[in-house]
Amino acid sequence: MITLDDVREVATSLPGVEEGTSYGTPAFRARQKFLARVSDDGAALVLKVGEIEQRYLIEAEPETYYITPHYAGTSLVLVRLAQIDRAAFDDLFVRSWRLVASKRDLATYTQHLKGSTDDHPSS
Repeated sequence: MITLDDVREVATSLPGVEEGTSYGTPAFRARQKFLARVSDDGAALVLKVGEIEQRYLIEAEPETYYITPHYAGTSLVLVRLAQIDRAAFDDLFVRSWRLVASKRDLATYTQHLKGSTDDHPSS
């Protein structure tokens, strides 16, 4: 199960992401652009994914991803935190962040990734 601490850890590791609130729940923005917020009941994360990915996720894994009528017609999906493993969550969150991140933050992140692989010598 993904916890708020897990969400916070992934979110704040990305350049330009700040934590705040939205509708009274913890939320994350990338340079003022909405990225994610915890649902009112705390069981799901509302996450910006894009309309195409939203449909794909819901069709592929409806036990994990869904929308409510409130989110119909948006590019948001609700992720049941008890249903997703950490690796899948991290990957999805980073993909979502890439949708709203600034070019500068994307470049910083890419450079960080390159630096991480340069630190490991080839065998």
